[in-house]
Amino acid sequence: FESSVEGFLEGKLEALATEDADSAIEALSALASGSKGRAGILIGGKSNALPPAPAESATKVSANLSRAGFSVLGVLSDFVQTNAKLSPATSMAANRLLSTAIIVETMSPLAAFLTMSGTSDLSGLSIVAKDGSAFDPDGILRGGAIQNDRSASVLGRKKSIEALTVEVAALEESFITLEASVEEMAETLESERTHRAAILGEAQTAEVED
Repeated sequence: FESSVEGFLEGKLEALATEDADSAIEALSALASGSKGRAGILIGGKSNALPPAPAESATKVSANLSRAGFSVLGVLSDFVQTNAKLSPATSMAANRLLSTAIIVETMSPLAAFLTMSGTSDLSGLSIVAKDGSAFDPDGILRGGAIQNDRSASVLGRKKSIEALTVEVAALEESFITLEASVEEMAETLESERTHRAAILGEAQTAEVED
């Protein structure tokens, strides 16, 4: 469900996480004063650690989507595991965000849903398809290439980095093995040269004695 996650969260995937609102504000102020761009910061903590969206809301919206022809798979938070490094409060805030989206197979039945119901029947939840297209309760439909555009895929970039890290480690191990083999071959060659020199010395000595 990588495309679904990226399609729903988009730029929020690159957000930093903290439980200190003051530090978040100071960081953004520093970016602004230095004209160094923008950033998103997920603020956790007790005040923001709200529970996931009510299950009854998701159930009701899922039923409405099914009646319009959608193949509903479930709530996005049920298919995504947050980073274990996050604090419990920040992890809860992330799950809260993920619980506001319902995954469907495809966005094709959207027109039928809007005709039958409307955005008000989404109860503040978003719809996200497996291909990454997303429809928000404010009526905005988002989509486009995700899987084929590696530069626009945050999770794709992360996977590429992980794959390259593994590849580099394997190459380093191969290099160490090759280097050891070269050293062994060099030692063997030196030993053979010494042995050859000894034989030549013995042969020359024998000729002189004759």
